[in-house]
Amino acid sequence: MFGFEFAPKKRVHTFPKYDENQIVKPETIEKITPLVWQEHCVECAMPACYGTCAHYKKRIDGRCRLFKYGIERTKNNYSILKQNVVIDMNEWAKLETFFFPSSYSYKKLLRINRLVVFLGLFAQFFPVGKIRRFFYYLKEYITRKYGNKEKSIPDFLLCEFLNDGEDYKLNLESRANNEIRYRTVINVKKRV
Repeated sequence: MFGFEFAPKKRVHTFPKYDENQIVKPETIEKITPLVWQEHCVECAMPACYGTCAHYKKRIDGRCRLFKYGIERTKNNYSILKQNVVIDMNEWAKLETFFFPSSYSYKKLLRINRLVVFLGLFAQFFPVGKIRRFFYYLKEYITRKYGNKEKSIPDFLLCEFLNDGEDYKLNLESRANNEIRYRTVINVKKRV
């Protein structure tokens, strides 16, 4: 699930094509955790940084635009949650989420995701940034409510990256109580 409230209603990018035979099939998923991914900054000191940071670009809600076009959602019936996203990052941007200890069946999470997607799409109709931010907080509240209901921690994190641009390094880090528990760098190569 992604926070796409601040992306333009009309998509800027085209989602890359990929082999549908290589994707994870929903029927193979026993349990899945609700996560909402958002744009953040590696050096965030908001709101003081809005007046001092050379990288600050104002978003519709007054916060910093870290992704050039926000998180652009595209419908994809073959992906796990029936959607994919395209993200074009500015310097110092990072994609971040909070991990919750609950996990659900695929069908239950699909229902939660439909509600989250509806709220995000509804938010995009408002030209006022604070209203969009309200819908973001509502989505976060819903995922936290479901995410903290029960303790059934998943076995692994599954992410899929398709890169039609230049090679880049992806830093993956897991923290708990401000302590780094896991850190690695993934080299994401341009697809041939």
